[in-house]
Amino acid sequence: MPVHRCPQCAIPYVEEEVENGACPVCNAALAVAPVTPPPPQTTPSAPRRAVPFLLGLLVGCLIGVAARKTVRQVVYTARVLEFSQFTH
Repeated sequence: MPVHRCPQCAIPYVEEEVENGACPVCNAALAVAPVTPPPPQTTPSAPRRAVPFLLGLLVGCLIGVAARKTVRQVVYTARVLEFSQFTH
């Protein structure tokens, strides 16, 4: 919102005072420039965060699956060794 000022006393005034055409303090004529619409606001594009996140999620899932498989193998091997001690 632009701020308008009186050309003589330099005090700011509001749009309602512009309609009167005179400064309420010094009665100077207020020359109002034609109102131009503000430039359209462009929203900044969102940064590309989805690709690294999804890649990290995929790698994390693969590591989790591999770790779970490794743990299962270790547990299975331990059980086999434990069972073999009792059978021999």
